[in-house]
Amino acid sequence: MMNSGKAPRAKFNGARVAGDMAVRGWNQTDLARVAGVNPMTITRFLRGDVQSPRTAAKIAQALGYSVRRYFLGVQAA
Repeated sequence: MMNSGKAPRAKFNGARVAGDMAVRGWNQTDLARVAGVNPMTITRFLRGDVQSPRTAAKIAQALGYSVRRYFLGVQAA
């Protein structure tokens, strides 16, 4: 099988992020503001869409955790 040249993509736990948001009383806009990302990025993250590790790190940091708390694994490209 040939390699497509695309790097594997990381998957993160959107449900866990939602739970951590709820503990703080935050909505998606609150998290987006603190993390410095677009609110649609938060929507996609919560939905479980593949995200960049950099984005995940911003979200994790905004919530006060390591990105490892939300990491699920790697998905083939």
